[in-house]
Amino acid sequence: MTPAERVLAYFDRISEAPDAIARLRRFVFDIAVRGKLVDQDPNDEPASALVAAFRALAKSGRKVANDGAAPQPFEIPPSWTWCRLSDVGTIVAGGTPPSKDEGNFATSGSGIPWLTPADLGRNKALWVSRGARDLTAQGLHNSSATVMPKGTVLFTSRAPIGYTAIAANDISTNQGFKSIVPHHLECNRYIALYFRAFARWIDERASGTTFREVSGKVVAALPFPLPSLAEQQRIVARVDELMALCDRLEASRTDREGARDRFARSSLSRLVEPAVLLADFLRGVRLSLDNLPRTLVSHRHVQELRAAILQLAVTGKLVKQDEHDDSVEELLKSIAVEKARLSQAGRPGRVADDKCEDIEGEFILPTGWRWSSVGEICSKTGSGSTPRGGKESYRQSGIAFLRSQNVHDDGLRLSDVAYIEPATHLAMAGTVVRPRDLLLNITGGSIGRCAKVPDDFPEANVSQHVAIIRVAFDGLQNFLHRLIQSPYFQQLIIAEQTGAGRGGLPKNRMDRIPVAVPPIAEQLRIVTKIDELMAMCDQLETQIEGARTAKTALLEATLRDALSADTRSVALPAGVR
Repeated sequence: MTPAERVLAYFDRISEAPDAIARLRRFVFDIAVRGKLVDQDPNDEPASALVAAFRALAKSGRKVANDGAAPQPFEIPPSWTWCRLSDVGTIVAGGTPPSKDEGNFATSGSGIPWLTPADLGRNKALWVSRGARDLTAQGLHNSSATVMPKGTVLFTSRAPIGYTAIAANDISTNQGFKSIVPHHLECNRYIALYFRAFARWIDERASGTTFREVSGKVVAALPFPLPSLAEQQRIVARVDELMALCDRLEASRTDREGARDRFARSSLSRLVEPAVLLADFLRGVRLSLDNLPRTLVSHRHVQELRAAILQLAVTGKLVKQDEHDDSVEELLKSIAVEKARLSQAGRPGRVADDKCEDIEGEFILPTGWRWSSVGEICSKTGSGSTPRGGKESYRQSGIAFLRSQNVHDDGLRLSDVAYIEPATHLAMAGTVVRPRDLLLNITGGSIGRCAKVPDDFPEANVSQHVAIIRVAFDGLQNFLHRLIQSPYFQQLIIAEQTGAGRGGLPKNRMDRIPVAVPPIAEQLRIVTKIDELMAMCDQLETQIEGARTAKTALLEATLRDALSADTRSVALPAGVR
């Protein structure tokens, strides 16, 4: 079995690699233009004769500025020949009339068919008949566009480079194309295949940075591996057959991934379903958690597992309650006493709202738990502020000034932290950040991210896009941190957002969010269990990433092996015809 045959015969073993089907398609295109897809027939006319015929068919004897032998990026069969793309067809650029004159354009189907690269981006079919709008006769006259015949190969040379199609009828394009009108129209399918195989190679030769383009001169001079016309037809037929196989493989993979997603989702949903008896539920949870690792095969599955674990934790379903735990009422009394002491001491900053009358949560509390609110259990809540002068006040060193980009669920990320002067920090005494504070992003796309400030973190300040949440009882912050990360709390944040365009979470709305508070001893057990299960999730993600990396490496090695081997024919594996 040749290496190329092994790629198809064993594809199921490497099909889980990211982008595997797309890589298989490119592999087929690669071996097709290298002469490794079908057998050569000694009775075929040599390709050199076809080049001579092309030159004879060319309407103009004008030479393109690409003197010298064509480059030879790789070896091709002896019966093939390297030539330039301009040898096999006429390169035609498109054009666009002034858009300010509405008389230049017509609705699609009512004028002269006209394409833009965006039209090919929306329409992935090989054959294309027209775009989103047509040109009028006036529009064609006012542009440099040319009407090209049916069978023209269309190639986008900018914005982006690489879309390929064949004209199903007479057609024109805008300036984002370098199209090829083949000297022999029966070559158009092979030319289109060539563009798909060489798209990346062509893109590397584009000029420009923010706006990259391949010029007509570059396109005309492209090296073109030319087989006989008869072999071109055999290659195209084989490619069609293999593309149909790729379609089936892709559909099969989609079905397989869909089944896995449904199974994983079903397993995870059972974790958070209510149960009549908590003991029975906890046994079911342990059984599910023991078996879930074998069903989770993507990072998304693991993220959903993390969310399910947190939801179980904050609703009292992750660990057993212990009747010997100190009463949660004693904890709440201690919190009230501490807040009263801080109030009398006149501590700076905005004190959390301690009113929590008529709090109603969204689930039935476990035995020993009580409903409270963010405002009741915290001694301080509220957003930071902007230093006078805004960004102009930032320094290379000084007091750390934490912004929303520094706040992540897994901790503070300080690679791009800003600094303010000590005097500026002193003037912002009400928003000083302390060790063990919770920092919650309350605006923008990162709203809901929450980090716990480390015990050994030096004093810092915080921007107006981040809220400080300081608990009134040391030790409560660990449970509250996990609670804020839970789906329960995140959904409430979304529900409480205000503001148009850039949603935000005001202090008064944050303070009133209901919090289910367990006894402090149970909080410690919950946090310990969460940490244990999150470590398991970390291991799962490492395993998944390792498996993906290994499959990708195997896929790439197999393809490199096949492309470097001296093969001439690829047979479909049994059972996939």
